[in-house]
Amino acid sequence: MYQETIATLVEAGEHKVTGIRENMLGFFIGAVMAGAYIGFGNIIMYSATAHVDAAWVRLVSGAVFSAALTIVIFAGSELFTGTAMYMPLAVLSRRATFSQLLGVWATTWLGNLVGAVTLAALSKPLAAASYSVTVASTSWQPLARKSRHRGANCFSKASSAIGWSVSPSGCAIERVTRAQKSFSYSGR
Repeated sequence: MYQETIATLVEAGEHKVTGIRENMLGFFIGAVMAGAYIGFGNIIMYSATAHVDAAWVRLVSGAVFSAALTIVIFAGSELFTGTAMYMPLAVLSRRATFSQLLGVWATTWLGNLVGAVTLAALSKPLAAASYSVTVASTSWQPLARKSRHRGANCFSKASSAIGWSVSPSGCAIERVTRAQKSFSYSGR
């Protein structure tokens, strides 16, 4: 029933092993680009959902983030989650060895990490600059002076978390969470 699908996945795993053997740098660059695409998808996703009603956040998040996954597929990049699916099948069918599986996984995972960290490093100065311009142009100068430090702290937190890319909406989420904690809810 699923033999054709499994055979296709096994061939994909064998193709990745061949790709690393023939062009390691090209394979690694594809993995780096996939990490950057997913990070960029996170930035767009958090930015888009910052202005959406809470009832629609999950739907909008899914729609926007799926575009990043589509870019990964169309660009032919190497995402670790894909290799985690088809490399074990290639090993179980004896078309790849366990050491080749580990090589593909290590190369892909490190490439995804490098892409995400590079995007975060490039995004942090831009995000901090846009935040300081927004704070400087506000008419709430006393509030702006207080929030300047919090905003910089928020961007530092966001850029240090690999899966939570730098975005202005990430800071908005932190501010909303902080405001919710300051209210005392009475009730059942």
